[in-house]
Amino acid sequence: YTRKTSGRIYQRHLFMAGVGADNLFYVDERKDYDPIRIHISLDASGSMAEASKWSAAINLVTSMIIVSKKIQGIHLTVDLRGSFEGNSGSCVAVVFDSKVDNLTKLETVIAKLSPAGLTPEGLCFEAIKDYIIKTSPPQAVKIFLNISDGMPYKKVYDVDAVDGYNYQGDIAYSHTAEQIHDFKEIGIQTISYFISSGDSIYSQDGTAETGFIKMYGRDAKMLDVSNMNLIATSLNKMFMQTLTDT
Repeated sequence: YTRKTSGRIYQRHLFMAGVGADNLFYVDERKDYDPIRIHISLDASGSMAEASKWSAAINLVTSMIIVSKKIQGIHLTVDLRGSFEGNSGSCVAVVFDSKVDNLTKLETVIAKLSPAGLTPEGLCFEAIKDYIIKTSPPQAVKIFLNISDGMPYKKVYDVDAVDGYNYQGDIAYSHTAEQIHDFKEIGIQTISYFISSGDSIYSQDGTAETGFIKMYGRDAKMLDVSNMNLIATSLNKMFMQTLTDT
């Protein structure tokens, strides 16, 4: 801060001393904040390919990746969650880690990714939770950002059940809600977005809003694909609140 009446002399203002000015000083102020640990999880189910939802999500992720590489103290990881070919299982693939990956990976890997398969939702969250904890320093502010466009559906197999059962409806809602509760219990802030093209069957009959709120509670946000910039706005608000609190 320049033009202060006390502090260290700001040499560029010394010429003002001859006319009686006394605001010739400057003061440096430094604030240290806890590191911010962000993990973005993208729903990679086939419906994400509709109405440019996937490209909008990737554009947002790309912007955040660039920010994370430019600002010291932000550690960002990105995963894709979905199902194996043939619906035989659920998987989580970490496709970017700002600590070890460079920006060329945006072109070599992330730009070539495409969605397919079903929506395992909460089935993947325990692995994600463990990964966030494992890769975060204890003092870090931990944020889990979930971007999805569909209701959970997955065939789940059990060693004692020949045909397995469908992971959907209230069973999936309750299980996902339990996982999100566990995130919060161990200090991971969660924010979840349901992105829609406006003509989705989920959007038309209210299924999306009801189910998404059951899973993610008051942190659930419904968002049209044309307003993806609102995610960045809300994240910035969360960051500012976090820095104020710490």
